[in-house]
Amino acid sequence: MSEKVIALLVIAIGLAISVYLWQQSAKAQQASAWPSVAGKIVSSEVDWRHARGGDSSDRREFRAVVHYEYLVAGSVRHAERLRFPNPGYAGSDQQALEIVQRYPAGQAVQVFYNPQNPEEACLEPGKHWSAWLAQAVGALVALVGLWLLQR
Repeated sequence: MSEKVIALLVIAIGLAISVYLWQQSAKAQQASAWPSVAGKIVSSEVDWRHARGGDSSDRREFRAVVHYEYLVAGSVRHAERLRFPNPGYAGSDQQALEIVQRYPAGQAVQVFYNPQNPEEACLEPGKHWSAWLAQAVGALVALVGLWLLQR
């Protein structure tokens, strides 16, 4: 593959990451204005999987899975989104454990739901620091691609 094709691929990947995360950030900001209702944590646990990658080690990745329920327009709804973007798998179980401890089963919570689509909900509205960081990484990847293209 030529260097220009690789550079264009790197630019495309960086832009795709940035666009996706800008959309998630916009949704996070919108969620701050959504109505809220009382909800309840149904279950909260750490999930794990074998880490993806080229080696055959027994590395694991972890994420918190928090299921909650809430009532909107007479219907009980179920969701598991914490925020936009929702935390995914990570190499350390510490973040997942902190989330599970923050949202133990049976705890009452405030649930923010989309009035146009009540099935869409979150527990932590507003832009999270991880979105800022990920957007910066996406922009950096695109800039590296531009640098490769200019060489």
